[in-house]
Amino acid sequence: MLEEVVRTLKEKLSEVLPVFKKLLVNAPPEIVRNPLSSEVATWAKLIHPDDAAILAAATAIKPDYLVTGDKHFYANPEIAEKSGLKNITPAEFVRLLK
Repeated sequence: MLEEVVRTLKEKLSEVLPVFKKLLVNAPPEIVRNPLSSEVATWAKLIHPDDAAILAAATAIKPDYLVTGDKHFYANPEIAEKSGLKNITPAEFVRLLK
């Protein structure tokens, strides 16, 4: 997932790469197990199956924020309600960091 984040930032928000690097140095990502197929299946009922694994992993670790540019996560209020996650865009997260 980290590779996808870096690739996406380079393509869409390259100006925030220094801030992202600082974030990774000061708050290294937590490595977690892949979600179980049953966990993914639960979320696949609400979100695209390709994104269900990400949502399953995120709900398992309960982060303060799920930072994503993918509208599937924050356009559906039911996802935030049922997952308990605060789904925000990268731009919103950068504003929080400043």
